[in-house]
Amino acid sequence: MGPITATEKEPTLKYIDISNSTILPSKSYNFNDRYILLTNILRNVEVLNVSSLPYSFLNIDYTLVRKVSGKNCLQMFSESSSSEMNNYLFPNMKVLEINDLFKYKIVLNNSVINLTCAGQVNLKSISMRHNNLQWMNISLLLPTDFAIKEMDLSSNKIQYLSPQLMSGFSYLQRLNLAYNSLGFMQKYEEFRNIFSGQRHIIVLNMAFNSLTYLPVNMFMNNNKLRQLDLHGNKLKTLSFKFQHLHGLSILNLSFNGIVALDPVTIKAFNSFRNVIERIENKTAVINLDLIGNPIVCDCNTVGFIEWIFTDLTVNKTQPYSCYYEGEYLTIDRNIIEKSKFLCHRTLVITLSVVIVAIIVTVISVYVTIAHYRSKAKRRKLSREKFIEMFLGDDFSKNRISFIVYASDDFDDLNKSFSRCLNNDLQNALKTDRRLISTGDLDIAPGYPIMEEVLRCVTKACTLIVLASKKFCESEWCQIELREAYNLNIPIILLFKEDVEESLMSPTMLAVFKKFARAKLIAKDDTFETVPEWNQFVESVINLAIEGTGLM
Repeated sequence: MGPITATEKEPTLKYIDISNSTILPSKSYNFNDRYILLTNILRNVEVLNVSSLPYSFLNIDYTLVRKVSGKNCLQMFSESSSSEMNNYLFPNMKVLEINDLFKYKIVLNNSVINLTCAGQVNLKSISMRHNNLQWMNISLLLPTDFAIKEMDLSSNKIQYLSPQLMSGFSYLQRLNLAYNSLGFMQKYEEFRNIFSGQRHIIVLNMAFNSLTYLPVNMFMNNNKLRQLDLHGNKLKTLSFKFQHLHGLSILNLSFNGIVALDPVTIKAFNSFRNVIERIENKTAVINLDLIGNPIVCDCNTVGFIEWIFTDLTVNKTQPYSCYYEGEYLTIDRNIIEKSKFLCHRTLVITLSVVIVAIIVTVISVYVTIAHYRSKAKRRKLSREKFIEMFLGDDFSKNRISFIVYASDDFDDLNKSFSRCLNNDLQNALKTDRRLISTGDLDIAPGYPIMEEVLRCVTKACTLIVLASKKFCESEWCQIELREAYNLNIPIILLFKEDVEESLMSPTMLAVFKKFARAKLIAKDDTFETVPEWNQFVESVINLAIEGTGLM
């Protein structure tokens, strides 16, 4: 195809496919000319495929998202008018395919992209397969009339997909997320909310994502869902609620890790089918596909395999099979009877070992009680020895706890907490000696501050952090925390308020994620802790003992 100039009349092209093409832009065009030419050519295009273009031609700026994040829509496009924005986003385009463009992995994190001023957008389908979009933690603000119906994000190795990003595509009807790595996202609480904004979704494909579990309320807002493809994952059971999905006709759970479905799940599925039959006044046809799962036929799964054989819609070309005592056999009446026989054999074996089990149990209980008493005795002796050492003259530490807090954050709650902790520690150790230290009370004036901080930290058995946002902002507080952490001194994070992880220093974040923390809550003229106060004080003492190596 020959060169196209910017002076040519407006093209009437509706469909353009330049995938896998080699494009050589003319050197005589500057950026403005190329922009005008591009918008002129694509203004009336309804279907555009720019997949697999040469990487050298694209000249992709991987920092673009970071540059525009947080800007308002007009700022992002250099104060473009709504009319110019329409040109930029090609308002007549309905289908866009941009597959296999990005050579390197894309990590989009903590970004907000504002496209609310984009004007009229008629895009209905977008495909972005094979683009290495591995981390999509962004919020996308779109025009209110943005009603894309179909999206393909398969084969991107996606590990994180923000619910805030997905909420912008509230009119989606078909979503393909197959061949990604969303199993990595299971550990995040927001995983259960990925599809909370997709109230119109009809077809959802999450095949081959290494999923081991789906949250109970994963699909609570997806009442129109008809086809759910979860094949090729590592699911063990139906952990999510499906009884409200009255339009569901295909549930593909093939090639997962399902050994058997429990009776509760089977009953729920039968009830679900009955409800649909009552609503539609006809036989419900729900294709539940369990082909390729490591189903086991034994005494414990008789009910499940009977259900498969009699109630489940069986794929006639590929019947269900199961593992029966090392053999892989087709599920039929014969294998069901063999599995029932295993119940009788199991009963005989069980009865023969009951007496031995009782004897072993009695012995185990006796050993457990003896071990518990011995452990309790050792703990008591360790405590007595610690108190004796601590109150002696030769012990290297003179305080149970060093309490650190931001000076700007000091209030009556700090005073009340410090006083009560000191009193209860004195009662527990049976001494009148002051057992807590703070920067205000113990750092000696006139001496190098770093030496004094180190002295206070090393003289205390534990470090208690009264954590707050101001604490996170204090450089000196972070120094005290870091010194204690480097010296392996037990640290207790006691939060006075909610603090976002993003505000924490690396050391504080490491302690936050590794050790249990507590909360300090002001209550009128007093306070309370979570866990309760007595448990908190006991933890301080036990950590002090453990820090000396006695426990």
